[in-house]
Amino acid sequence: TGEGVDRLRAAIVGVLDASPSPPDTGFRMWVDRAFRPSGAGLVVTGTVLEGSVGEGDRILVLPSGTAATVRGIQHHGETTERGVAGSRTAINLSGSPDDIERGDLLAGSDTVAVTTRLLARMVPARSFESIPDRGAFHLHVGTRSTPVTIRRVRATDAFVVSLDEAAPVAIGDRLILRDSGRRAVVGGGAVLDPHPVARPHADSVATLESG
Repeated sequence: TGEGVDRLRAAIVGVLDASPSPPDTGFRMWVDRAFRPSGAGLVVTGTVLEGSVGEGDRILVLPSGTAATVRGIQHHGETTERGVAGSRTAINLSGSPDDIERGDLLAGSDTVAVTTRLLARMVPARSFESIPDRGAFHLHVGTRSTPVTIRRVRATDAFVVSLDEAAPVAIGDRLILRDSGRRAVVGGGAVLDPHPVARPHADSVATLESG
């Protein structure tokens, strides 16, 4: 009936107004869609993960590393000066590659690691007692998905994850592990190290977790 919607909307706005501003970290946004509307060039959409971006900013498209320039920004169909963390954002880019697609990352600098091998702490999904040793695994991080193989670091909940395709990640990024054979999410966790040593051990995992 719509009864109470105005009060609900006011309550949500009140919570948002009272929330602290996100820290001014480097800009990152996972692309969930890319298209070319008539006369507008390339437009990509996503939710800003960190930091903010404004018209005229130079950004990187990862994992390719190609530079692009922000021509314009919209938020829910309205032009805005900046896209900020947590907001749904459409960005009109110039100088960007034609093959930008879902799963690419827009970043404000080159501090994001592009890697094919990472160390992550993972816990099993509720329907599993432990992460399976074998399976046809896919890793999901941001809007990106790629086949992977995994190897547990002995006596820890950490895994060395080898990716079939390079992915741009940062320490702390959340991830999901899915087994396409079982058609199930088998676990999830967070990135501990985008470029781990050849054979990490329990002590090095403990150091990363405490840091």
